[in-house]
Amino acid sequence: MTRLTRPQLSRNTALCLLAGLALVAGCERRSDNAKNIQKNAGQMRAIGVATSADGAVIPEGEYKKVASNLATAASSGTAGEKSAASSLIAQSLLAQGEAAASRAKDAELAARNLISRIGSAAADFAKRSAVAAAAEAFNASKDQAAIRTGKAEKETELAAERKHLETVRNAVDALSSQAKAKLDAADAKTAQYAQMIQGTTKLSATEASAIYEKANVIRREGDSLRAEGLKIKAHADEQNPLVGEIGLIIDKLQKQIANLDETAESLKKREAAAKAEAADARSAADKAAREVDDRVVELSKLREGELEKAYAEAIDLFGKATKSSKAVDPNSANASAGAADLSMAETQWSKAQGARAYAAAMETLANIKPKINNADDYKNKSDGAKKQTEEAIKAATESFAAAKLSYEKSVNKVQRADIKERLTKLGEELDKKAKNVVDGIWLDLQAKPEPAPVAAAPAGDSAPAPAAAAAAPADPALVEFIGKYINLIKAQDFDGVLAATHFASPGTRETMARMTEIQKAFFAADKACQTKFNMGLDKIASGNPMLTAMAAQLGAARGMISAISNASPADIKLTMNGADKASGTFPGMPQATDFIKAEGAWQIDGAAMEGMAGQLAMVSKQLGTLKGVFATFADDVNAGKFPDSNAAAADLGAKIIGAMQGGMKPPGGG
Repeated sequence: MTRLTRPQLSRNTALCLLAGLALVAGCERRSDNAKNIQKNAGQMRAIGVATSADGAVIPEGEYKKVASNLATAASSGTAGEKSAASSLIAQSLLAQGEAAASRAKDAELAARNLISRIGSAAADFAKRSAVAAAAEAFNASKDQAAIRTGKAEKETELAAERKHLETVRNAVDALSSQAKAKLDAADAKTAQYAQMIQGTTKLSATEASAIYEKANVIRREGDSLRAEGLKIKAHADEQNPLVGEIGLIIDKLQKQIANLDETAESLKKREAAAKAEAADARSAADKAAREVDDRVVELSKLREGELEKAYAEAIDLFGKATKSSKAVDPNSANASAGAADLSMAETQWSKAQGARAYAAAMETLANIKPKINNADDYKNKSDGAKKQTEEAIKAATESFAAAKLSYEKSVNKVQRADIKERLTKLGEELDKKAKNVVDGIWLDLQAKPEPAPVAAAPAGDSAPAPAAAAAAPADPALVEFIGKYINLIKAQDFDGVLAATHFASPGTRETMARMTEIQKAFFAADKACQTKFNMGLDKIASGNPMLTAMAAQLGAARGMISAISNASPADIKLTMNGADKASGTFPGMPQATDFIKAEGAWQIDGAAMEGMAGQLAMVSKQLGTLKGVFATFADDVNAGKFPDSNAAAADLGAKIIGAMQGGMKPPGGG
């Protein structure tokens, strides 16, 4: 806000001193009032010279003395004495008001610093709460139960296979024993046969024939035994490989059981790490919430105490200065009143801007997710500050109109050069921002204001009532841009949407570029699920407790995309807020979309993101690891890795847990 500088105060004071000195200079025998006026005029001039020369703080006490000393002359002197005294009093009150306004400005700077600290603490609360929620959501009980069930099944299989192995081994051993007995008996028969025919060469044919007949019986018995033994041995040999196969199965089952034990132990450790991480994050979030509340208490105390007192003093003194100016000679009254009204308007505007910043900060706290302590109180504070904003803007608009009227009627045009810049700047601010706040469109501050109320003019000098302004037609170039924007959304061309969005800060654009990359991976996974399972990622994820929040967000995003994609430029109700700004509401969308004309072309206005740049930067870094998770998941779905959607959801949940756990501190770790 532009304020009277101290040299300007000195020059304005000097103009009024001339009036006072002219009043008393021609009188040889002056009244006490005239002498008092001359004395205090000299004092005002001395104060003005001092403040303009060395830039010292305005000596409010000296100005108060002047106003007090001239009270009698302003009320009981001659017409000229009253005019001169009132002029000096008005200047004194104006200077005191400027001092109070300067104190308010210093307090506003302190308030803005506190708001910045509150914003940082609130962002920390949101970040820590998100980490805590993610860690708290990690619950291995189902997995542990599944592991226990699986282990029990494997142990049952292992016991059965061991029993099977024992049965097969016993059978093989029995067959081997039987085969050996048969073969041993066959060998005995063969030896007996050989022994019987050994001496037949010395016998006659008849004698040998009888022996051979008996020996052949023995031989045939041996052959039969050998055949039976070999058959039993062959059967044993057929069963023997089964022993090895069962042994391999047993080894595999034992390894599977060992792996299940390792997995259970790993889950136990991860669950312990998650609990520790959750406890740390929740403690940090609680600490941040307490800091938010402490800073809000400090800020409220500042606004309700020092700041409100300074504004009240400044507004009261400027009002009194305007009133005192009414008793001044008409040739200088308008300029004096204009100066007081302009300072009043600037002070009220500054008060409105401070209240608006406070309301926005409190509204952010009231809406932060998860809900922060005292959120309802913050909402009430925001509502109260919004009302203060509207009241201060109305007062600023009225005072500004009165100041313009007074200066326009001023005979002495010298001051117009001094205040022209201030009038122009404040007029532009009111013109751009005042109306929509007063009308309750609180976040859109760019519409043209209604004609400012004008102070009543003297009879015969009244100005005609201004005509109501007609709504500006939509810029055809904006309508064409909206058509292109709808096509970008319909095609899910997120890079194109980013390129079509205007950000004042390069840092915010970089942050939103990272968010866009995550968004692209997110929707690539969604598209893969729709192609493979004929259902979106939100439907697949909704059955997994770890993914329900993500499912809700994706569902909301798809609803927004659908609402915009199904619209046409003709469906958008546009409001032109000047030549380079506009807003429009898409059917089915709860909030308006802001547009801005930058570098000669219409774009989406990303100003709302600027205020969240710090928090978005942290979120984009936190979600950065999930970009790879969704990209890998999309590839796995497209490759047909999962037999059904349930398996896909389970895998995605495991991947997300792994990514989150990768950033967690181990128990007792640094």
